[in-house]
Amino acid sequence: MMDAIEKKSLRRALAKLVKRKELNDKSITLFGASADSRAVFETLKAFGLSASFVVDNDVKKQGKSYLGLKVSPPLETLLSHAGKNAVLIYSGAYSDSMLNEVVSYGYVLGSDVFCLSARRKDGLGEFLRSAAAVVKGYKSYKRLTRGRAPNCAVFLMPYSGIGDTYLAGLFFHEYLAANSVKDYVFAVSNEGCRQVAEMFEIQNIVTLPQREQDGIISARRFGRSHWPVKILNDAWVADYTNVNGRLRGYRGLNFEKVFRQFVFELGCEIKLRHPVSEINDAFNKELFVSGGLIQGRTVILAPYSNTLLALPNELWSGIAAECARMGFMVCTNCAGEAEKPIAGTVPIRVPLRYMPGVLEFAGCFIGARSGLCDVISSAKCTKIILYDKDYVFHFASSYEYFSLNGMGLCSDAAEYEVDSNNYDAAIAAIADLLADKARG
Repeated sequence: MMDAIEKKSLRRALAKLVKRKELNDKSITLFGASADSRAVFETLKAFGLSASFVVDNDVKKQGKSYLGLKVSPPLETLLSHAGKNAVLIYSGAYSDSMLNEVVSYGYVLGSDVFCLSARRKDGLGEFLRSAAAVVKGYKSYKRLTRGRAPNCAVFLMPYSGIGDTYLAGLFFHEYLAANSVKDYVFAVSNEGCRQVAEMFEIQNIVTLPQREQDGIISARRFGRSHWPVKILNDAWVADYTNVNGRLRGYRGLNFEKVFRQFVFELGCEIKLRHPVSEINDAFNKELFVSGGLIQGRTVILAPYSNTLLALPNELWSGIAAECARMGFMVCTNCAGEAEKPIAGTVPIRVPLRYMPGVLEFAGCFIGARSGLCDVISSAKCTKIILYDKDYVFHFASSYEYFSLNGMGLCSDAAEYEVDSNNYDAAIAAIADLLADKARG
C-alpha cells in the first residue's frame, strides 16, 4: 500500500532516471505483478513512458494479464531481452532479493536495473537517525499526554487515508465502552482525516504528521512498552510490525473484518454505526445554483484515490461524455488543487461532512474505490464504485478486500471491476445502471 509520501518519492526517483536518459531506447520491465508495480506503471505514463513486460516468480500470476501485459517468469523475459531492457523494482520487503536475481542474469545495478524504493541502510548513521527518532517520539508522546490522566490512551492513525479513519469511527465508541477508556487522544495525519473523525463525534483530535507518529511508535518499541498506544490501521499492530497486513484478504478477511477483529478486537455482534448525515440545504442550493447543476439529475464523479491507484483519465472522460449524452449534468469532486476536473465536467469542492447529503440531492455518484466511498456509503443515491480488475491486494483483489457491500457498509452499491483492456465495456455497463434514472 503506497501512501502519498511514497508516491512522491517514486516520482522523484523516476524523474532522475528520465533526466539522465537511463530509460532511453530500452524496453521497460516491471518486477512484480503488484500494487507497487501499478504505481510505477502509472507514474511512467506521466513521463510519456510505458512498460513492455511484467515478470513475477509467483506461478499463480504467470500467464495472466496484469496492466494489459502478460505476466512472465523473470528468467524467460530477462535473458531474452538483456542489453536492451531496463528493469524497474519497487518493493518494500523483497527489493534486495529481486535485485540479486536480476543481477544474476547479467544486469548491472544502476545501468539496466534500478531500485525505486527506499532501501534500508546500515551503519552508525542509521543508528543515530533511529536514536533521534526515539527521542523525538518520546517528546511527542509527552506533549500529547501533558495535563491528561496518567492512563490516557493514545490512538494513532498514521496513514493518511480517510477510509481508514471512517472504519475506525465505525467501531471507536464501542471500543471505548468495551475497554472502559475514559481519557484519550486521537491523532490523525491530515485535515481530511480530522474531518472524518469529527463526523463520528470523536473528541481530543490532534493533527500529528506521520513522521511524529512514527517517532512515538519507535519510542514505545525502544523501552516504553507500558505506554497505552494503539495503532488504528489494518496492517500495523502495536509494535509497528506488518502482521495484519500479511493477512489481508486471507480466507475472506476484508477491510472491515480486519478492523473489527484485529484492530479493535470486537466480535461479530457489534453493529456498524454510520454517523448521521449532515444535510445543509443552504449549501446544497448554493452549490447547485452556482454550478448550474440539477437536483436529482447530477452525476458526481470521484476519480481520485490515495491507497488504490486512480483509473486513467481516458476512462473517466468516456464516462463523463456518456453521462452527458444521457441527459445528466456531470461534475468532478476536486478535494484539493492537485485534483483537476475531468474534461467537460463542473469542478466542485464539498466538505466531507456534507458529501452524503449533497449526493442525495444530486442523485448519482460514480467513483474509483477510495476512502470517499466509505464516507458516502450510507447515502441514499445511485452509487457506482469502480475497481481495477488487475489490482492484486495481498491475498485478494481490491474488490474482494474493499467491497462496500461485502464489508456491510451498505447493500445498494453497484460495484464493477474495470478491465484495462476494455474500457468501452465499463462505460456501457455504467450506462445500463443509469438507464432507469435517465428515463425517470
